[in-house]
Amino acid sequence: MIPVLIDCDTGIDDALALIYLAALHHEGEVELVGATTTAGNVDVQQTAVN
Repeated sequence: MIPVLIDCDTGIDDALALIYLAALHHEGEVELVGATTTAGNVDVQQTAVN
């Protein structure tokens, strides 16, 4: 199984990527080991809330 750590700013595109990765994890295709946030369209505190 492929381990995946996603670093994202949780905009709509990254939110969809998280949903997709969660589905792949649920199906046993990847091992989603974590998600981190970084500043993007908004500051890092807001991305963590998102």
